[in-house]
Amino acid sequence: MQSLENIEMYLNYDKNEVSENEYIKIVRFLNREAELLEYHNYIDWLDLLHPDMEYIVLVRELKDKKDKSMSNGLVIYDKINTIKIKIDRLNSNDAWSDNPPSVSKYLITNTLAYNFLDYYLARSNVLFIKYRSTDLMYLSYKRVDIISKNMKLVKRIVLPDVHSINLQDLTYFL
Repeated sequence: MQSLENIEMYLNYDKNEVSENEYIKIVRFLNREAELLEYHNYIDWLDLLHPDMEYIVLVRELKDKKDKSMSNGLVIYDKINTIKIKIDRLNSNDAWSDNPPSVSKYLITNTLAYNFLDYYLARSNVLFIKYRSTDLMYLSYKRVDIISKNMKLVKRIVLPDVHSINLQDLTYFL
């Protein structure tokens, strides 16, 4: 597994902004990807993922105000093969935890985009909303996406604003 030491670098990277055309292309990509997830269209979503995709979900560790460093605990570290297994399960009749499917929305805001090595680095704030029966759930998080120049998602790092995550929320891709 890759070291998580680079997380803070991804969160603070602010060099070499993309052009306006590249920015529009990146935002459209992120919006299209969110739409596929909202409609549970996981097979088409999988086409947007790079073969070396890494999907990382962290939780923040509470620290004293004086301590400016950030500490994160790993919740999920998936590669493309694990993601495919999850998608197969979600598309099967065995996904009883989300039957009937919930209504979900991804509101992506405050997107900043940079040229980063041979990739794009997009940093966004996301509000994930899930509605099922009478339950309404929100999860806000910071997200870093590393996107190849041919518009494939290479790495996603999710850093929720809360310090613990409901396990049911982890059945969704954030």
